Parts: sequence; C-alpha cells; structure tokens
Amino acid sequence: MKKSIIIGIMILMLVLLASCVQNVKVKAKPDLGVPVSATSIAVSDFTVGIEDGIKSVLPGAEIITVDGTKAIRYATGLVVDGGESFKEIDSFSTSIIQEISIPSIDDIDPINIEVPSMDFDPQSITMNLPDLGSTPESTQANIGAISIPEGVSLPSTTLYVPVVSNESREANTTLTSDTFSKLYFSQGNLVFHATNNSITTDATIEIIVENSDGTKLRTGSVQVAANTTDQEIDIDLTDKMLTSSITLTLSVTYGDGNDDGTKTLDVTLNGFSPDTKIKAAEGIEFETGKSITQEINPGFGSTKFSTVTISGSFDVGIQFPSTWQNISTEYEATIVYSYSNDTKEILIAHKDVSENGPLNFDNVSIPYDANGVFKFTVDSTYTNESGQKANVNFEDSPTFTITPDITINSIEGFEVENTQTMDLPDEIESVTFMSGSFELKITDTKIASIVASFEYNKGDGTTDKVYFNVEDTGEATLNLAGITMSGNLSVDATVLIDKISLDFDSGNSDTLNAEVNFSEPKISRVTVNKEIKQDIPIPEDIKSVIFGSGTIEITLLNAKFTGISGNLIYQTNSTPLQLTSEGSATIDMTDLELGAPSAEINITSIAIESDAGISLGDNITANVELKEPKIKHVEIKSSDSMDISESQFVDFAGLKEVLNSITFTDPSTILIEWDNKLPVDINSKIAIPELNVNDQFVISGESSKVINFSGEVNLDNGLNFTFEASPQNYDGEVLTIDISNEDDYLEMGSKYTLEATVSLDYNLNASVKPINTNIITEDNPLNFEIPISEETTLTLNDIELDGFSAKILGNIPQDLVSANNKITLTATYTVDNVKKVKSVDVVLDKTNIEKDITDFLLEVLKGKDVVMSMKSNDITANITSLNNFKFSFKIDMTVPLSFTILGNEPLTLLEIKGENDVLGRDENSESDDTLINSILGDDGSIKIHIKYNNTSGLSPEVILIGRNKFDKQLMKKTFTLKDGSHEDVIEIKSEDIKTIMNTIPYYLDTKVQINPGDLQSFLDNGKVDIKIWLEVKTDVDMDLMEGGE
Repeated sequence: MKKSIIIGIMILMLVLLASCVQNVKVKAKPDLGVPVSATSIAVSDFTVGIEDGIKSVLPGAEIITVDGTKAIRYATGLVVDGGESFKEIDSFSTSIIQEISIPSIDDIDPINIEVPSMDFDPQSITMNLPDLGSTPESTQANIGAISIPEGVSLPSTTLYVPVVSNESREANTTLTSDTFSKLYFSQGNLVFHATNNSITTDATIEIIVENSDGTKLRTGSVQVAANTTDQEIDIDLTDKMLTSSITLTLSVTYGDGNDDGTKTLDVTLNGFSPDTKIKAAEGIEFETGKSITQEINPGFGSTKFSTVTISGSFDVGIQFPSTWQNISTEYEATIVYSYSNDTKEILIAHKDVSENGPLNFDNVSIPYDANGVFKFTVDSTYTNESGQKANVNFEDSPTFTITPDITINSIEGFEVENTQTMDLPDEIESVTFMSGSFELKITDTKIASIVASFEYNKGDGTTDKVYFNVEDTGEATLNLAGITMSGNLSVDATVLIDKISLDFDSGNSDTLNAEVNFSEPKISRVTVNKEIKQDIPIPEDIKSVIFGSGTIEITLLNAKFTGISGNLIYQTNSTPLQLTSEGSATIDMTDLELGAPSAEINITSIAIESDAGISLGDNITANVELKEPKIKHVEIKSSDSMDISESQFVDFAGLKEVLNSITFTDPSTILIEWDNKLPVDINSKIAIPELNVNDQFVISGESSKVINFSGEVNLDNGLNFTFEASPQNYDGEVLTIDISNEDDYLEMGSKYTLEATVSLDYNLNASVKPINTNIITEDNPLNFEIPISEETTLTLNDIELDGFSAKILGNIPQDLVSANNKITLTATYTVDNVKKVKSVDVVLDKTNIEKDITDFLLEVLKGKDVVMSMKSNDITANITSLNNFKFSFKIDMTVPLSFTILGNEPLTLLEIKGENDVLGRDENSESDDTLINSILGDDGSIKIHIKYNNTSGLSPEVILIGRNKFDKQLMKKTFTLKDGSHEDVIEIKSEDIKTIMNTIPYYLDTKVQINPGDLQSFLDNGKVDIKIWLEVKTDVDMDLMEGGE
C-alpha cells in the first residue's frame, strides 16, 4: 500500500514538469504527451506482514490458498497416540545375529633368496712382444789420421852454404811435388840432416819452409858444431799444413874459426818421419781400410719366451761426410745373433756390397737370452775413385746406418705369467656350475699352444685344477661345466695364464691385447650359508593361536631345496624347518603357537638345485603358504565389544491424559529361539525390572527359552526391557576359544554365526479416565486480530470474513465410541468488559468425528482474552489393546484474507500528512508563476493518464489533498483502483497549478481508504501492473528559454 502512495506523490511531482522545461518551443494549444512511470506491484509484497501478524496471534498457523484467495489455517487440541508406546514394546521383539570371525593370516610375502654374485671381473692382458731392433742404429767408421799414403812424398834436395868464419850466409831452393796438393798433419816431422865440414868453425842455422800460401814452417835456431856429420834437424808438423810447392831457405851464422869458404855446411831434406800421419789431404791417391762392429739390442725386454722365428732384413746404408770427395768404398757386412754370454752365435745374414742395400733373411729361429744382441760387422776399404785424386778429411768419418725390418712369424713359450683371482662370497659353501667358460682371444693372432689353468677351492681344504684348451679357431677356452667349488677362502679360484705360443698370419705389432672373456655361468646346485629372515605378520586381533594341524610350506619356482637349516621363531619357541622329498621346506603346525604382532622364519643355510639353471646374483622367490591350518585354541582381541546388549525404554507418559492404568495379564510371554553355531556358548539375560523379570540362561546349540511376565505398569516410570548376551570366556577384550575335538577344529578366516529371535506375546487391561485439558490457557489468552497494515488492525467487529470456517475434528479409538461419551468445548471471553461463557458438546458416537463450530468461534473470537478448554464426562470403556490406540481431538480453523468493511464509514488504511512544501521551497521565498502562465495560459491543463491491470483482489481509494499552511483545502483529487484492466485520467487545471506555484508552502496529504460494501481479497499470485503518462495542454506560441527546439 505504501508503494501506491509513493507513486501518487511521484505523479504530483511530475505534474510540475513545466517548471523544469528548458529549450522547448511550443505553439498554440498543442498537446504534449510525457511518459512518466511504469511498475508492477505484487500482492505478496503486502501479505507477508499480515501473515506474520496472524501467526504471532495463532502460533503454528500456516498459509494456504482457498479458491485463489490466501488464507490462514490453524489447528489446536489434544492428540494421544498409545500405539507409539506399544511400538516401542514391540520393537523389543527382534532378530539377533552375532558373528565371530576367526581372523586369518594374510598371504605371507614371498621370501627373497639372493644367490650371491661372483666377484670376478676378467682383466685383459697386455703382451709386449720383443721389438727386435726395429729402431735404426747408426755407427761411424772412425778412420782417423792415417800414415802418409804410399806414393805421397816431397822431392829430396840438399842446400850447400860455404863456411866463412864470423860471417852469415844463406841459401834457398824451391821444391814441387805432384803427389798431393795439400797435406794436413796430425803428428810427425819434416826431417833434415846437417853436416858441418869445417873443422874449426861452429854454425847456427835456421831452416824455413814457406808454403805457396805464404805460411812458414821453421826449425828455429839450431847449433851445428864444427866437424858434425848428419845431425838430424826436424820441423814439427803437428796440426801443420804443407802445400805441394814450397820454398826451402837455409840461414847460417858462423862463429869464430879460420875457414875462408873452402869448406861447406850441407843440409839435406830427407822427407817425413815414419810416425807422420795426415788427418786430411787434398789431391791425393790413397787406400785405407776399417773394420767396425755395432751391437743392436733385439728389444726382448723383460718378457721371456723360448724361441722366436723371424723374417725380414737389415737395411745397410753408408753416408760419406761432405769433406770426402772422389772416394769409393767396398765392404763386407754380417749380422749374427750373439747369446749365451757371447759364446754362441746364429748367423742371420751376410753380404758383400759396394753400395747401400738390405741384408735379407727368412725364418730364422733365435732363442731368448736376456743379454742376447744382434751384432753387425762390416769390413770396409776406402780409396780415391779411379783416375781421380781425392780430397778427404780423415777425422770426418763415414756413417753406417742399420735399419732392422723384422717380422715375427711365431713365438713359442711366451711367458705371460698373468694371474687373475676369483672370489666367491664366503656364504657360498659350494656351487656346481652347469655352464660358463673362460675364453682367451688375441686379435689377428692364433694361439698355437697355451699353458693356462683354473685352480679352484674344493671346500675341503684341497684344490683342483683344470686347463685351457686351444680351439681350431686359434682361441683358448676353459669350460666350467661340472666344476664344484666353494667360497670359504679369501681367494677361491685362480686363473693362471703362464705361457703362450702364437702364430702370426699377417704381421704383428709390438703390443698385443689378449682379451679374457668370462661367460656368466649357470649353476645347477648351490649351497649358501646366509641368514634369511621373513616375518609372518599375525593380525592384531589374534592374541594367541595354537594350531591342531596344518603345515607351512616353502616352495621354489623352477628349483627345489636339497637342503635347508632354519627355524620358525615365535617368542621363545623355535620350530625347525624340515626338508621334503619333493624339494620343499615345511614347518609342522601341530601344537604350533603364534600370536600378534608376528612370527619369524629364520633360515641359516639353504641348498638349491635347478635343472633349468640359476645365475649367480639371481633373486629366487620362495613362496610361503599355510596349508590347511586348523585351530584348536585361539584368543581373539576385538576393538568392538562382543557383548550383545539390547534395551528398550517404553514411555507411557503420553497416555496419562486418557488412561488411569495399564496391566499386563497372563499369559504374557517373551520367547527366545536360537541356533548357535558359534564355537562358544553364550551367557544371556533378559530383564524387565518393573515387572520383576530377571532371567539368566545359556544359549547353546539349537534351542529356545520362554519367560513369563505380568503386572501393572507405573505410567510415570514406564518399562525398561533389556536383553544381554556375552560369549563364555570373554573378558571384555579377549575371547578365548578351546576346541577339544579335532573334527571341530576351527578354520582361519571362517565365520561362525549365532541367530536368535526375541518375540513378545502379551495381554493387557487399560482403564480410561475423563479428559480435562486447556486449549487456550488463562496465562496466554487469545485476542483475535488481523493486522491489515502497520497503522490498522482489524477485528471481527470491524469486518466480515468471507469464507471463515471452523470444525472439531476427532479420531477416536473404537473402544471409546459410545453415544454416552461426549466432550464439551467451553470458551470464556470478555465483551464490553463483561465476561461471557459459551460451550458446545461433541458426542463420541463414531471413530471419525467432524463437527462445525463456525458460528461458535465467530461469536467467541469477537471477544477479548479468550480462554478455551475441553472436558469429557466419565467415559466408559473396556480396552484390551493399545497397539492401535490413537485419540485425536482438535479445532481446525480457516481464516481467509478476504473481508468486507462493516458499517457505513470507510476504513482508513493509511494517512500521510505533508510536512514540507511539495516543491521543496523555502516558506519565505517569493512566488513566480510567469513561466506557468506563459505555458498554460487560461485554458491549459495537465492530465495524468493511469493505465493499469489489477488482479490483486484489492480496490482501495487514493485521495490527494492540497492545502496551505493554515490547513485550508486548496485541491482534492481521488482515484479508485478497480478490479481488472482500466485507464483513468486525473486532470489538474491551470488554476490548480497556479495555486501550487503561488502558495508557499503548499502541502500535499495522501489518504488511502477502503469503502464499506467493497469486498477486499488478497488473491494468490495477484499483482497490479501500472503505466502512467502526462498530457500537457498549452495555450501559447512563444520560445521558452531560447536555445533550440
């Protein structure tokens, strides 16, 4: 309703649109249409408050729809359901199922048996063959200075100088030799002989030899006494040079004497002294020889062998120094192998040569000698080339280079002496190989023979040895199949490669790589001394279990045990493992005790055999399985209680309104039937303390039990039914089961069940008492009001409800149906401060009661402070069963939200007094209607067009009243909202608008009322759709606030 008022105010404000118009040009009497507003108002927006108000008066009321109109439905009264109590009794009749599951030991994880791996990584062998002098060796002839070659000489001559005492005299001569050009001396002398024929005069002489290049050789001063014959005088030629053409000068100084020149002093050149040697010469003819020997290391190194057969050559080359010109040579070359401390020789090659070239040999066998050498011997002769003279420096020697080019054809007894050790893990007591081998292979080489072995530990303190064989392929192999060895030593086997003989097909290198391959062996049997442990997890709910029979079997896949040592250990108990003929290991479970958390299989030694073969390092899976375990004793722990406790409390307090007492009569019984397949008996008890029932019995096998009960029930206390059952030998945590008969031994994982039923069969007598109850109490009286708005609350004195109805609805047990039984509904209320009492009787003559009390309630509810009660007469009845006993007696009232105003005066729902000027003007401002006058003229007006569709069921009248500050009414406009689709027009003439503009302040009041005789209904899903637009009728032709059209 408030929304309608607000819309009305909006309409009035929009009428004053002209005061805000700008930039509009109008001409004479146009009609301007201005859309203002459109909205939709739902009935549910208003009824929520009404519904909440009625619910506060009638707690528990609900909103319903009756013939499209919203209504309030309210029901109150007395409901007694005895059947609910007896449903509680009957629910004690139940089926009981108790299961005991014998826990099972989960699948045991397989045992992982790790066969130890062999610690052997074969190493390749590097074989350093003798290089047999493959490196070139150089040696020099080292001729050195030679004696004066035959045919090389100086001409012999004598110089004569007269002896004149006390005078000096000189003589000279020139000599030339064609036997040389130059001679360079390393030692020797040029020899002269002097004779002094004077008898009295001594002489001092000096002999000077001047070469053609001006160099001089001198004797120095030499005394030659008188009467001296053939005195030798030498010139030292060491490191001197003599040319083929020389000038010989003799200078003499005589001493005192009496010689006058008749006597002479004679000096004769006799030549070179015998020991004279030349170290170089030019232009000579000569011949000289030299024998040299050069040792060549064969490069055997430290590697020994028996013999080696070789082929190849020693290439001999001679190189003359640059100081040798016009020289030729001839020589004889020999290569021998010298050994055995130089006492034995084997000729390798011999050749007479005159030029460079090889000394070839083929298939020469030589033995190994650590001190053996190749000896190269050459006897050489050097001369000037025929017809030419040579220039030669004998201190610069020719160089001989010997280059061996040797190929080994074969080698015998090559000492390899390679030792490789194999260590089996110590826990391997013995292992028998099914396959596996060693292979020795040398690339591009064939093994001719071999001395190699595999020596292994037999485990009994002795060893055995097998040998490598040479295959046709030139490889050496050793097969391990059938060998049984042990790993109890630090070194369990040794591969010894001692000697080897090799044939080379095509050449050889200095270094050979012998590759030793080891093919991983397969084993057929192995015995391992190794601790292997495997837990057998026992479920937590097994505190202890003792087996009557069964086995734990350990089996291998594709293998079998040939021996085993170990035990199953639980706490301090140890049960040995046994070996079966089929190759499995077993543990006898007879009288075996186990329990949580686990037991342990502890294996200390195993022997395994496999026809398919096992590899060292393999993991072998041993499956562990429980075979047909049967239990004769078990202690089971359970987190859930195994006790059965069923209880049921039966409350009769709700029946106290209609019953005096309830008595169970004979025969009333409790029947317990059971089929107990549990491995234990069950101690049981049923109790109803209020009826002195407390019966204990044992549930065993298949049987039943009957318990009788009777007596009167205290309705205030009710009844407590209890059924309790507990397995024998159960202490609340652990259930102990013992089985003496082996045919009854328990199976793991099996479930055993107890099925029992508890049935009640009872008879009773019930005594009914009169009903006396308050429906509306004095401390909370009822004042029936309908809050139509925040300001208006209606009572039944103001309105007439359209469709109000009220009934007494009852549901009566057949035992109470009688024309003599009745209930009186009595109301007390106040009218005009006078208390009144009104009542109505309801006869209980059928099970379903329906009585109209509309007029009764319409009269009562017009009063105030209504109090209401119901009371029966002394009801006569004989009740033998309460299973279906249901007593229901209540008032059912429907209050439609549809009414008509009583009397002749309208009912004001809402009135709003304007408190501020409608245009928001200050009271002291001046009025100005110039603009309005310009727009509307004398005949202009504003029409408010209201188009709506009303399906709400309401038709209020809205009154707009304009007044001044003296409360003088200046304008009144009305508008009634009718049912259905309509279009109404409210016209506000220009004089009214001018009055608004000229009256400051101008107040606008709004009043909403319902007129008498108009039916007002709040329809379900009702609403009001409204569209409003303005029509402004002008009477001018002018521009308003210039600025455009």
